[in-house]
Amino acid sequence: MPWSAPLLFAEMMVCWEMRSYHIAERESGSMFFDRGVPDVLGYLRMLNLPAPDHMQRAAMPSAITAACLRATMARNFPAG
Repeated sequence: MPWSAPLLFAEMMVCWEMRSYHIAERESGSMFFDRGVPDVLGYLRMLNLPAPDHMQRAAMPSAITAACLRATMARNFPAG
């Protein structure tokens, strides 16, 4: 149960989200994730627990990821 070991649960959630990301990397086309590593940080914050450094690093978007997101949004949701 998550409430009996919240840090272990958070680790499992991060592993699952990273697994999903790596699976999606092998696919073509756009992908949408409605949950992710930042949600795990929010879960820990809600419980007043510190987020381990490796989780904080995993939640940081890379410049490439940010550029890809902007390009995907512009292509799929044009302004105006």
